[in-house]
Amino acid sequence: MSIGQFVVQVTPIQIARAYAAIANGGYLVTPHLTKKGAESLLDKKRIPIDIETQNIQLIKSGLRKVVESGTGVSINYGVSNLPPVSGKTGTAEDGEGGLDHAWFVCFTPSEKSELLIVAFAQNTPGGGSVHALPMAREILKVWNEKE
Repeated sequence: MSIGQFVVQVTPIQIARAYAAIANGGYLVTPHLTKKGAESLLDKKRIPIDIETQNIQLIKSGLRKVVESGTGVSINYGVSNLPPVSGKTGTAEDGEGGLDHAWFVCFTPSEKSELLIVAFAQNTPGGGSVHALPMAREILKVWNEKE
C-alpha cells in the first residue's frame, strides 16, 4: 500500500487536491471552475492540513529533484524559458486486471505555483515518464506560450 498499488484507489481530481496542498504550502482546496477575471474562491475555501511546514518543504524538494535529475527530467525537453517545475511520475496497477496506468503530476512555478497538472494515461504500460509526462509537457508548452 505504501507505494500506491492495488489497494490505493484515487481519482485524478483527488491527486490534484493532494498535490495542490503540497504546492501551496499546506492548504487543502476544492477545485472549481471560474470565468477569467471573476472573484476567486480559493482564499474562502482553504483548509489547513496537519503537516508541519518543514515536512511540506521536504516533499517539495523531492518533487523538484524528480524533475531535475530523476524520472521527470524530460519534462523540460523542447520547452524553453519554462519556470521551475516540480512533479512525480507514477505507474499504477489496473484494479480490474488490465494493463498498468501511467501518471504524471506536476506544478509550476515550483515556488508560488500557478498551474497544477495531473496527466493520466489509462492502460498504457511503460510508466508515467513514457506516456503521461509528454501529455503534461504539451500543456506546459501552451501555458508557457500564453503567459
